[in-house]
Amino acid sequence: MTTYSTPDNFKQPVLQYMAGKNDFVLIEDYVFTWTLAGIERKLYFPAGQDYDKASVPPILWGLARPDGPFEASSLAHDLLWLYKGKLPKGWYQTKVNGQWEDGAPWNTKQSNDLFEWMSVLGGASKAKAKMYRTFVELYPPNWFKRF
Repeated sequence: MTTYSTPDNFKQPVLQYMAGKNDFVLIEDYVFTWTLAGIERKLYFPAGQDYDKASVPPILWGLARPDGPFEASSLAHDLLWLYKGKLPKGWYQTKVNGQWEDGAPWNTKQSNDLFEWMSVLGGASKAKAKMYRTFVELYPPNWFKRF
């Protein structure tokens, strides 16, 4: 099965918790399509990908939970970081002359912009999405791992 999501009909990915790894696994393919600057774009993440959502330590969940509005945005952001902006073939595509073609690599700012925007689409307030983005940008392992 596949979960299809757009800005107008936004859906979160279908996940399952993996207790042994303290991570989550994507149990359905996830596709998010949108148009930016007149170009249709598509992210595709196949089932089986695992990630830790928003990397929020459980002790801080009273202030910032990693679930709810942040599940899809965290999936996209985590996988963009994992692959340093160069997603595997077919995972990021743009429509050119009516045909889907692999898109250009992402940079850190684009990845963070997408995280913030998808968080709002998922139901977070603009202020909370901005706050989470700031947490992501200030998270120490990310200081030197820009892509």
